Amino acid sequence: MIRRLFVLSSVLLATACGQKGPPLAPIVYLPRPVGEVAVKRVENDVVVQFTVPTVNTDNSGPADLRRIEVYAHTGPLPAPADFIKYGTLVASVDIKQPPTPEELKEEEQRAKSQEQSPDAAGMPAPPAEPATPRRTDVKPGSPMIEQGWTTSVREALTPKHLEIGPMPPTRPVPVTDTEKPVVVELLETPGTVNFDATPQRYYTIVGVSESRNRRGPFAGPIQVALIDPLSPPEKVEYSYTADAVSLIWPSQPEDVIKGATGATGAAGAPGAAAAVATPPLPVVDRETDGTVELYADLETDETADVLVAVVADKITTGAKPPRPAVAAAPPAPRFGYNVYEAGAMAAPTAPNAPTAPVAPTVPNVPVAPIVPLNTTLLTAPGFTDPRVEFGTERCYIVRRVQMAGGIPIESAPSSPACVTPVDTFPPAPPKSLAHIAAANGVSLIWEANAETDLGGYLVLRGEAPGDKLSPLTPAPITDTSFLDTTVRRGRTYVYEVVAVDRSTPPNQSAPSNSVEETIR
Repeated sequence: MIRRLFVLSSVLLATACGQKGPPLAPIVYLPRPVGEVAVKRVENDVVVQFTVPTVNTDNSGPADLRRIEVYAHTGPLPAPADFIKYGTLVASVDIKQPPTPEELKEEEQRAKSQEQSPDAAGMPAPPAEPATPRRTDVKPGSPMIEQGWTTSVREALTPKHLEIGPMPPTRPVPVTDTEKPVVVELLETPGTVNFDATPQRYYTIVGVSESRNRRGPFAGPIQVALIDPLSPPEKVEYSYTADAVSLIWPSQPEDVIKGATGATGAAGAPGAAAAVATPPLPVVDRETDGTVELYADLETDETADVLVAVVADKITTGAKPPRPAVAAAPPAPRFGYNVYEAGAMAAPTAPNAPTAPVAPTVPNVPVAPIVPLNTTLLTAPGFTDPRVEFGTERCYIVRRVQMAGGIPIESAPSSPACVTPVDTFPPAPPKSLAHIAAANGVSLIWEANAETDLGGYLVLRGEAPGDKLSPLTPAPITDTSFLDTTVRRGRTYVYEVVAVDRSTPPNQSAPSNSVEETIR
């Protein structure tokens, strides 16, 4: 019996022993690239807007994110990582780390204990302070961006930025003695002039991890042309109604699209001429049946193919009908306008590396104007703003826009056009005034007005014939009915109703239809 127990214990010990394997590499969390990147150039400033990631590259969250760095370099670099060595650090934005689960649990427990234990005066205790970030190297009072927020940085261009930046060294390709040099003949049309290529500046954005201070994947590079902005629009004129403020300014030679605005809310703007609609001719693509195009059609920019119209009497009887051509999408506009509210342009400058304060503290508010009032690029010199607040001043500025590689390059702003709408617009006349003779007077009823600033109604009465109508109600009434009990027998009365708004002084509508009643 003892021997059996010894053998069994030996077997169990043998099965419990394991072989030691190779060490596992530590898990490295890297933040995802920033999202919703939008770049634009406003005069000589380049604004880069982005959304801070909330997860890591393996979809774990929250993101292990310490800061976000924005780099720039004039001239292309072989790889995004080269921007760290050869580029310029435009901004370094510190990111607030969210509290850990332990910190959230402690905060909840502290809040519960304060709610259950009132202070000496019997009043409930103030709410607990939120959990502080885990960063210990951030200066007190320094604003920080949180994960998921949208922010932006700005770089002011200088003449130095027009020069090509430092480039990584390249190794020359070795040439053997047996290889003969290749002579390339440069063929040019006589009288041509070669222009220097426009310098391009490239921007990349990368997040740095909190735990190991390592950079994650790069976003970009994004190419911005360093061309001169267009001149700003001249004087902007305005007009307004009760429903909208309309802006108009002189047109420019680039405004080739007539009768279009290209933006929601700008339809019907002054200066937008309507295009004359003409029925198009059917078009065909003249090609031999059965042929296959193997090469791309290389054309000069801004040119368009002119398709041949089908002429019915020129088609041979019994011949195969021509293949209809597919209509191409209209090209994206290269020039246009953006409209901004002047009060929204006063924004602080973005952080500049390496010692300037970091980006803004309010979520979803960039430090520079990214989104104009128009939803798409305006292609005609006019805009309509449906936001009308009587007594409130709004100032508008307009910038000319040139699209270069998909990046808008905006001019300096126009002179501000400031307008303070005054409510001089009366309500609509009340409709369908009707009357009924009652035992104690004349009962009136009418349809209600739909204006949002309606102050009420005034009931007017006069004796027929020819008497001037005067108000029966000293102040506006809100009901859509009225009983006149001051009538006298044997007299004929004429009634009308007018509507008034709440402005000072109130605007009065035109009178409603008249009704007449003889008291018997």
